[in-house]
Amino acid sequence: MERLKRMSVFAKVVEFGSFTAAARQLQMSVSSISQTVAKLEDELQVKLLNRSTRSIGLTEAGKIYYQGCRRMLHEVQDVHEQLYAFNNTPIGTLRIGCSSTMAQNVLAGLTAKLLKEYPGLAVNLVTGIPAPDLIADGLDVVIRVGALQDSSLFSRRLGAMPMV
Repeated sequence: MERLKRMSVFAKVVEFGSFTAAARQLQMSVSSISQTVAKLEDELQVKLLNRSTRSIGLTEAGKIYYQGCRRMLHEVQDVHEQLYAFNNTPIGTLRIGCSSTMAQNVLAGLTAKLLKEYPGLAVNLVTGIPAPDLIADGLDVVIRVGALQDSSLFSRRLGAMPMV
């Protein structure tokens, strides 16, 4: 179980590009993230990350290990989702893209209610101006104000948002 946790922490560090961002996402301290990755490297007897004060990069061994971690973690998540489907309750991570303004003014309260109602669900809000891209940012849903630019995507009107 500890090995799976270390693999998950390592994958988050790679995905977020820093120990700090991974720590924030996982609600852990930066030092515990660093120690977890160090334990993993000791266990494997190979360096997975090149570290500098400003960035991290994968070593060749790190690239191979990261791909394996992703596959295994997805498999574990899939099995859990299949079993949770028996309860008919949503689980997993819902990645939502929207503008920063919409996240603060509209989605913050709604997200809190959603998480309270469905404890097996995690919401990852990806914000930006303009709203993040559904495909490029690997999102499940994008909420935007205005016309849809890519006609190959499906859209649904959710409501009106007053402009100030």
